[in-house]
Amino acid sequence: MFGRRRRSELEHVTRNAAGEFIYTGDWYAYSGTVPRKRLICELWGLCGVAAALLLVSGFLPAPGLIGSWYVQIPYVLSLGALLSVLWALGRLSLAGDPIRESVLYGAAQSLPRRLVLAAVLSGLTAVCEALFLLRNGDQNALPVGIAFLVLSAVGCAVLVLSRLRISRMSWEEKQK
Repeated sequence: MFGRRRRSELEHVTRNAAGEFIYTGDWYAYSGTVPRKRLICELWGLCGVAAALLLVSGFLPAPGLIGSWYVQIPYVLSLGALLSVLWALGRLSLAGDPIRESVLYGAAQSLPRRLVLAAVLSGLTAVCEALFLLRNGDQNALPVGIAFLVLSAVGCAVLVLSRLRISRMSWEEKQK
C-alpha cells in the first residue's frame, strides 16, 4: 500500500521540452473552516509543548524509567512516534497550498493516526510508571516518579487535543 503511493508519486513526474522535471499529478487544496495558517500554527504549538513535556520527563531520574523495561519501551516508542508527528507536520507546513497527492497521503491524512499513536504511547508510559510506583513504592524517589507520571499524562492530553484540532482539516481536489 505505501510502496504503491511512493511509486505513484514518481509516475506523476515527467520532463518538459526544456528537460526540466514537472509534476503532472493531482493537487489538493485546503478547504477547512479554520484558516490553514492558523491551524498549522496551533498544531506546531501543541506538538511543541508535547515534545517539551516528554523530553523534560525523560531527563528526570524517575524510578520506573531507570529500573524498568516496561516503562522504558513505551517512553522510547512515544518519542519515536512524536518525531514522526513532527516530521509529517513539517512536511505539511512546507508543502504550501495546494499540496501534491503524495503529501496528502503521506502527511495530511496520516497525521491523525500518528497523533493517536503518540498519545497512546505517552499515556501507556504514564500508566506503566504508575504501576511501577505502586509495585515498588520507593518513598525517596516518589516525588520524581509522580512528576514523570504527570508530565507524561499531560503530554498525552496535549496530543489528544492536537488530534481534535487536526480533525478540522479537510482537503478537496483542485481542478486542473
